[in-house]
Amino acid sequence: MDDPTQTQNAQKAPAPNDSLAQYRHLLPPSLAAQPAFELKPREQTKRRGGIVGIGAVLLALALKFKSALLFLLNFKWIAIALKLLASSGSLIVSIWAWSTLWGWSFATGFVLLILVHELGHVAAIRAYGMKASLPMFIPFLGAFVAHPKAANPQTEAVIALAGPVAGGLGALACLFAGLATGAPYWYALASVMFLINLFNMVPIPPLDGGHVAQAVGAMNDPALRAKRTGIIVASVVVAFALLALWLFAGHAVRMPA
Repeated sequence: MDDPTQTQNAQKAPAPNDSLAQYRHLLPPSLAAQPAFELKPREQTKRRGGIVGIGAVLLALALKFKSALLFLLNFKWIAIALKLLASSGSLIVSIWAWSTLWGWSFATGFVLLILVHELGHVAAIRAYGMKASLPMFIPFLGAFVAHPKAANPQTEAVIALAGPVAGGLGALACLFAGLATGAPYWYALASVMFLINLFNMVPIPPLDGGHVAQAVGAMNDPALRAKRTGIIVASVVVAFALLALWLFAGHAVRMPA
């Protein structure tokens, strides 16, 4: 049979890790055997609740901005952005290349007027319902626009002529700026661009004049005789207009201010 005294002593025996063991007898009876403090990990359900809450917030934001997310994730727009980056990047590189010869100011105006020339092609291509690429610039050479094959020679001729016409109009704007300000910069820019567009009228591929010549040569059908004559006349008028304006601008740039 167990000794009651031993049982009471065992109950009063201090716990091995009790730092207050030697002072326990001085405490009130109600505090004589306080349970040891123990850190317990947070319940797993609470952690899950936090994750679910964050997920709910993200889902709500995604639904709210659904249209914007779909827009950004649309591969079509990514492709367009890459094309714009390539086109603008080639333009900047071309400006830098020409600036090594003429300086930044003239090189910028020169390349932008080449852009006007190419945009003339783009406008004509799209007017015929075809897709046209953005202009791509080649330093020290020029630029080009890619497009599907034209449906007929007349369309090809109009697309080819649209470049020198637009480029000539851009140079004409520079000539008017020179006449208004008297600044040699505008005269020089106009003179160079009239010459560049006139050179493009030479009937040798891959110049614009070469495309026009190929289109005219392919229009052998007697029913297309009137259209063929109209394209030839238009080409001659454009070429002579560019020549006359080039000579005028070249003379004006040497005139005293």
